[in-house]
Amino acid sequence: MLKDLSEIRRLRKSAGLTQNELAKKVGVSQSLIAKIESGKTMPSYDIGLEIMDVLESMIEGDEKKNSAKDVHTSPFYHLSPEDPVGEALDLMRENAVSQLPVIENDRVVGSVTERRLVKIIDRLNRDDRISSMMGSSFPVLDENSELEMVKGLLNYYPCVVTSNERGLVGIITKADLLKKL
Repeated sequence: MLKDLSEIRRLRKSAGLTQNELAKKVGVSQSLIAKIESGKTMPSYDIGLEIMDVLESMIEGDEKKNSAKDVHTSPFYHLSPEDPVGEALDLMRENAVSQLPVIENDRVVGSVTERRLVKIIDRLNRDDRISSMMGSSFPVLDENSELEMVKGLLNYYPCVVTSNERGLVGIITKADLLKKL
């Protein structure tokens, strides 16, 4: 049974597609999608069905992205307590990251953040060890944890580290979470 075609525009937008992207996925022209959305033309049954199938599969795929592993960055940058502060500064600048977990024996033992570095900038020395200036650890969650839990933690921490049975596997920042939108 064909769904209500008046919903195509809303469904397309909620799937994050442009008219052109939807047209390519369905194998029709962008102008046909525009005419269907504006109600100026009615597609054939087969094309209408294909449009709805594409949109529903895209939306269902997005709804399944509700766990930490769906948004974490993996592999991720990190430091050891024995690394020099200069390495942290270079890694952060070269990779445009504002926080790094400090890991020892597959455990998060501390953190380096831009905020912390700015606070101690007067006594910062590139040759000092990370252990002499690192901040508190970031929380670690199982990669299958729900995004609601991640969102709650990101209200208090700049990032969350994810793990599974193999160890630490990823990192989630506020920017990673926003990519889901």
